[in-house]
This record gives sequence, C-alpha cells and structure tokens, in this order.
Amino acid sequence: MRAFYLCLVLLLTISSAACSGGDDNQTGPDGGLADGADITEGDGTLVPGEVDLVVPDILDVLPGDTHELIAPDLTDSIVPPPDEKGEGAGGDAPDLVDIVDEEQAVVTEFGIMIAAPQTGTTRHGSIEVLIVPLEINELEVDNITVWLGDLPVFSDTKLPTRFVLDTTEYDNGPLDIKAVAQIGEVSAEDGIQVILENASFRFKNVHSSEYVYSNGDEITLFLSTGKPGMEFTAGFEAMDSEYSDGAEEVYEIGGGKYMLSYTISAENNRPDGVYPVPITATDGEFTLEYPHMKLGLRNLALIPIRIEGGIFVAGQIPEPDPMWEQPVELIYGNEFVITGGSAKVNVDFSGYTYPNEIVGVLVGMEGYSGYYQRPLEASFGDEELLLLLKVYIEGEEPPNKLPLRIAVRDVMGRISEAQPYELSVQSVGSGDIQVSISFDTDTDVDLHVVEPNGCEIYYGNDQCPSGGWLDLDSNPACWFDYVNNENIYWPDGSAPVGTYIVRADFYEDCCYCGAQYTVTIHYCGDMEIYEGSFAPGTDDSGGEGDGVTVATFSNTNCGRVLRGRVRYEDKSFDRNGFSGSTWKPVRHATVEVHRASDGELLATGWTDRFGDYEIQFSNKQDPGIYIVVKSETNIDEGLRKITIMNHPKFKVVYTVSSASIDETLDEFPVLDFDIPEVVGAGAFNIMDVLISGYDLIRLMTGKDLGWLHSYWATGADTTDTLYCSQYFYDLAICTEKAALSVQGKDIDRDEYDDMVISKEFFKFALEQVSQDDNPGGGSDGTRDDPRRAWSEGVSAFFACDVLDYPHFVNSRPWGVYIVNDLEGMDSPFSFSTANGAQSGPVSEYLVSAALWDFRDAASDDEPFDTISNMPLGIYDAIFNYFPSDLFLDNGFEGVDFVDFLDGWFCRYWGDEGDVTSIVVEHRDFPYDFSGPGSCIH
Repeated sequence: MRAFYLCLVLLLTISSAACSGGDDNQTGPDGGLADGADITEGDGTLVPGEVDLVVPDILDVLPGDTHELIAPDLTDSIVPPPDEKGEGAGGDAPDLVDIVDEEQAVVTEFGIMIAAPQTGTTRHGSIEVLIVPLEINELEVDNITVWLGDLPVFSDTKLPTRFVLDTTEYDNGPLDIKAVAQIGEVSAEDGIQVILENASFRFKNVHSSEYVYSNGDEITLFLSTGKPGMEFTAGFEAMDSEYSDGAEEVYEIGGGKYMLSYTISAENNRPDGVYPVPITATDGEFTLEYPHMKLGLRNLALIPIRIEGGIFVAGQIPEPDPMWEQPVELIYGNEFVITGGSAKVNVDFSGYTYPNEIVGVLVGMEGYSGYYQRPLEASFGDEELLLLLKVYIEGEEPPNKLPLRIAVRDVMGRISEAQPYELSVQSVGSGDIQVSISFDTDTDVDLHVVEPNGCEIYYGNDQCPSGGWLDLDSNPACWFDYVNNENIYWPDGSAPVGTYIVRADFYEDCCYCGAQYTVTIHYCGDMEIYEGSFAPGTDDSGGEGDGVTVATFSNTNCGRVLRGRVRYEDKSFDRNGFSGSTWKPVRHATVEVHRASDGELLATGWTDRFGDYEIQFSNKQDPGIYIVVKSETNIDEGLRKITIMNHPKFKVVYTVSSASIDETLDEFPVLDFDIPEVVGAGAFNIMDVLISGYDLIRLMTGKDLGWLHSYWATGADTTDTLYCSQYFYDLAICTEKAALSVQGKDIDRDEYDDMVISKEFFKFALEQVSQDDNPGGGSDGTRDDPRRAWSEGVSAFFACDVLDYPHFVNSRPWGVYIVNDLEGMDSPFSFSTANGAQSGPVSEYLVSAALWDFRDAASDDEPFDTISNMPLGIYDAIFNYFPSDLFLDNGFEGVDFVDFLDGWFCRYWGDEGDVTSIVVEHRDFPYDFSGPGSCIH
C-alpha cells in the first residue's frame, strides 16, 4: 500500500474559496457517487449506467479500524479555527506529533492517496477519481490539484474529494493521474496510471421527429455515431404495452447516421405521459447505451380551451387532498361559449377561512389532456376566469359540451376536489375575421361591426355584400335563448381591406342588472380581447351607429400565414457527464418575420410549448422572407418575464436568423428552424431552464416573480455564473442587482450546465418570494456560515428537484464533472457541525442531502429515511414560513437550516421522530426542537 504518515497539529489555515455565489465556482464540491457509468463485461461489452467504481466506499481505503464515515466523531476530525464571525471551533483534536513550534501549530507531514481508480487497471467511459487523506476522516488543505499528465484538471480545498472523469476525451492507452496537496509549506502527493480502452464511436446526436405520439403513430428516431455498419435497438416497452423485442426497424442513411422507426400498437393501454426509450448501439466489439431519450404519449385530445393568464400543465389535475375541507362554494357565469369566442366563469371560495392562501385556480376537462392553473396572489375569494375556446377549422368537429373540472390549490400545495361546471358550445362561423361578444347577464347586448366601406353589420343588417354577416344574435328584445353571445365573421378571402370599427350596444336591460361584456377579435392570425360593462338602466334600444366603440383594427397588412417549428441543440447529461446532443423545442420565444430584401419587420409572434409558431404577415414588396428568433418571452402575456442578453454592458438580446424562403411558392409557407450550438443555442437552453424554474415557482406560490434578466457571453470579459445579490453588487462583481449571469469563459462554460443555472435561479426566487440571508462569498462544501450553507444547499436541492434527478452535476473543462449525490451523500463534511452546536458551521452538503431525504420516497435501503415524498412541505416552509410574521429566528442569526426545521414543524408537516431519524441521528445535526411549534394559522 502506498502510504504517507500523518503528523498534524491542532490548527490548520483555511484557504478561501473563489468568490462566487454558485457551485460553478466552488473549489471542489464533494459528495459520494453510489452509482455511475461504464462497467466492462467479460466479452468487452460496455454497459453504461454505472460509474466505474473501483473503491465504492471511502471507508474501504482508510488504514486502521477506528475511522467511521457515517456521522464521524468530532475527535476524528480536523477542527477548523474560529471563523470570521467569531464562532469557536470547539471539539477535541486528534493526537498530534512533531509539533515544531508550540506557540504556532504547523503541519510537518501528511499523506494522501488516490483511492480510485486502481492503478494498472483498464478503464473506459466515465470513471470516478477519489482522493482521500491518510489516517484521518477529513482534512482541509490550502489546495489539492489533480493532474492528467502535464494538464491540471481539478482542484479543491478539502479531502476526501472526488470527481467524475469522462475518459473518452483522452486518447486510448496509458493515462497518468497525479494528485498534489499543499498545507503551508508542506505537500503530499500520490500518482497512479490507468489504461484507457474506449470504443471508436460514441453517440453524437439523438433526436425524434416529434415530441408527442399517439397509438398507431410511427415513431422516427434519428441517430448519429459517425461510424457506418452499426446495429441499434430501442426499447419501447415502457411506452407501448404491446411492444416486443426487435419490432423496430433501422435504416442506415450514410455518414454514420441512421434512422430507427417503430409504430405504436393500436391496442397499447399505457396511459398518457412521458416515457423513457433506451437506445443501444454496437459495432460488434463494444456496446454503448443512450439512456436520455424520452417521448410523450398522448391519446386524449388536448384541452381545447385556454385560461387567460393561466399556465398550461401537462397531465390531469392532481388528486385532491382528502383531509382538506372543500373551499369552493360556488361556480357561476356563462352557460354558453361559441367557437372562437370567450366565456366568463366565476369561482367563489370567499367563505373559506383563508381565501388569501389560495394560490391558483385549476381548470381541466373531463376526457381531455392537460389543464391550466391561473396563479393567484392575495385573493379575496371570488375569482373571475376568462375562458377562450379555440377556432375550429373546416373538418374539425367541435364538442357540444365542455365538461369542465375546476379545483383550487393552496399555499401548502393541497388540491381541492374538482367541481364540475358544464358549458354548452354554440358553433359559429370563422374566417378572415371573426368578432364575437359574450355577456354575463340575461339581457340584450348587441354587437356592431362597421366595414372599411361603411357597411355596418348588426341585428338590423345582418349581412353586407362582402359576405360578412351576423350569424348569431342572442336574446333579441329579451326573447331569451340564454346563449349570451353574438358573432360576426367574414369567410376566408371575403373581408374588405381597411379599418374596422367594433361597437357594443346595450339594447335592452331585461333584468335591470346591467351587463359585463367581453369582445374577442380574430384577424391577421392574431387575437385581441376587450372588456367593458353597462350600468343598470343604461339601455338605449340602439340601432345603426349606436353603441360604444370597443376597438378599431386594420387588416391592411394581413397576408400569408407562416408556420414552423423552432428547435435548439441541447446536450444530454447525467451523473456520467455530457453525452450525445439532441434537439429540444424553443419554448415561448419571440419570433419575428422580416423581409429578406431590406430586413423590414413584417410581423411578430411567439412559439408555444412545443416550439411551434404561426404568424400572419404581409409582404407587398420583393418576395423573400426570413425569421428571427429572440431569446425573450412574451412580456405582455404576463406569465413569465425572462430575457437572455449577451452582456450587462450592452444588454443585447440574442437573435438568430434563418435562411430566407420565397413565400409565394406555397399557399401556406412552412419555415422550420434549428439553432445549433455554434450559433447560440446556449442562450435558448438558458432560457428553457429559467422558464421551467419560473413557472414552477409561480405554480407553487401564485406570485409574480417580476422581470428576470440573464446574461451570457463568451470570451474572457464575462461574469461567473451567479445571481447578482447585494453582496456581489457591492463588491462590483456584477453590475445589475437581481440579474443572473451564466459564465461563458472558454475555461469553464456553463450554458449547458442546467443544474448550475437552476441553482442560481433559485436564489433569485428566494429573494423575490421568500427570504434569504446568504452573506455571499465562496462555498466549497466544507462546514461554513450556516446562512451560506442553507442558501447554497437548498438551491442545489431545488436544481435536483426540478429535474427530478438526485445527482447535482457541474461540468468542468477537460472532461471533468463535479457530481454531488444527494441521495447517497457520504462526504464526512455532510455530517454534524464544526463545534457540535446547532448554530455552528455546517456544510451545504448536509442541507441538500437532508432535504432530498425529505423529498424522496422512503426506501428499505435507507431505514433512517422515514419521510416520503414531501417536497410540498419543503417549499411551504420556504415560501410561507420565512416571509411571514410567524417566522422566529432561531439558531444562527439569519435564515438557516435550523429555521427551516422550525418552519417544517410550524407548518405542521411532520413529527419529531422522522426528523430525529434523518437529521439528528443519521446526519448528526444537533437540532434541539425548540422552535415556535405549530403555528400554521
């Protein structure tokens, strides 16, 4: 055994980590990997999915039998000196030898060992490199650097430390790995050599022609390895109940590219959802697996209505909380809705004791896929919803009824039992232009539209020579049909060009109750909504020319409809690092249509959740158009306000232009557009990550997070990945408070580090809708200021939670990945505090690991984890306890892990035994349960 013997004295100098608010700049995040990637079988086959662990437990490589890793004894630890806050280190030091100067303790000798991989062995794929101190559990050092040959690839300030190395980035053959640690003037080192034997191919790109499929559809996958003559399989058993091995077909299309097809069985009984489709590739000698492909299955039709101001959520409304009283007392409003029109429905929960705690109204439809949640903030308990029914084109059959299911969600994440509300559907005409009005009382409200040539369509003149006509007149002279909608439209190709005037007239107040109305206008591929009201008794029996002007609009620039799909190149990653790229939809991005000859802006629209767009435009000059995709969301929509710009100095939104097409060659031109990595796909990945986090926080809290500016630029003059807190702003590290920067330096680019981006986003969310007392500064996983440990730990937890993946992955250059396993966190720093006190220095690893145990399912593999699937409780304490008047600062001054545990009990989420098992006994965190107790209301 290679060994150095340890001669230590009481105090060690703690070196400062790089100044950063995010894991991207930690000097060496730690955490055990229970699993990982490639393992060699006897026949040379590579079976990815498990990291190549030579020594799976640090305990196996520590000499002697006195050093325990789980909840290590403080007497076996190197105890840091008092920190800058004056907190004493405390605890007993280990026996020391070779003290050179009794007045000042120094290190005279210590040892380290590369515990994994084993020297002389053959390795491939992703392997774990583990470095441990000898004769001690944990050790803080000034620096430890790992070299691959002459290349420094990794550094840290603590031992043990570990990272994942993607060996496919290095040539096959011998690879020398050397670790050098430094404490003051004393150093220690160790070196090994492994033999690399990787396959001559790898997955370069994997994508599907569509994102969602139905029974009977043919799935087409495109695969690229760069090597011809290969064989592939894809497993559809999770997605298709009738799948049998080998049912897929593979076609080589040249250049090391392949097409794989499979038809979903018509008899498939899998429910709608998203399913994994593992793919394997073999050249006869090596086999590689691509585990990242996921496809959507949807056999139910998408919900045909949308809720103004609502966020679409895939799937069905969650099951109700059986222990929650029914807060919804009444649902009332329009009983009819017309195709392409609107209806208002009120949800009354004003009788509920805490209406201000309702954060969302959920609207789904029986027999349809998807639902909408309208976020609420400080509600008084009577919420009006504006429902918009889609326009049905020729060949589509609208339903006769809309069987709505309406529920509410509260601050604790509880869902009420969904209440039924049925709307009858009245089919009406649509075309070039459709103008409709709906009103909320049994009165006679009339719709008037004046054509550009002066012809007025209303009840007294239901048709103009152009072809425009009133095809629905409701409640005429108080002869009630109770439809409470009117509609005027012009068939395709018939609408005169020019300016239109829309009026609403209160013809007769049949109930002396007045009326509220909503006017919906469809023209030029766009939709506009206007609202107004009539006071009781203000009816006028009006005729031609009467009524109030609601809107004017012009179809002068209407023209062709351009459709298409926008995708960006994304990188798949897991605990083994990045693998083949894929294509993902550019969601909710701004799309502009420009004339090719002079760049003139012709029209603006936005992509939907699938990256699809449809924009009507008019080009009256030279044929030829192109689209510009911009990295900003629809700010006017009010759901999310996110902009990705190049640099705080310049504040230029990323724009990517397509090639031009001649739109006159097709009646309905289609312009699909892919954004590869080399032309700025990273900006759209950043936006996609932020959209996911932003929407999730809005759904949980109902609160508007405000505008989020994010900056990403390549080159040397860029900011590290961080949230611009007051601390960093005061240090002039960033120049715009509450903005998020993503590092673009070639030494360590982060535009595809989804978890690092999500972690910094959560710090933004904490400031906007919770409370965060992170003092700023670096964090390297050692025991630290409890406020910083809480902020860094909970933000890392959020990143893993939003991606539903227990490994926090942070890429570094040279094929290095820092991987923190929240599920199997065994770093000695993830246990206990530095001085045995609950207010003492603590590691962010302890925080994130404990939170994951609260969040995940109980398991026989973790008998200490008796809390199961309770992420709602975590966020409830964060978003509803911390910012409330009930918050009582306990433990260290400022928000920390102790305060979270207080909030957990304050909000009545669990009992003492569960927390004792996970936090006190397993993690050795000395929580004293002296918080405020139950204070849910």
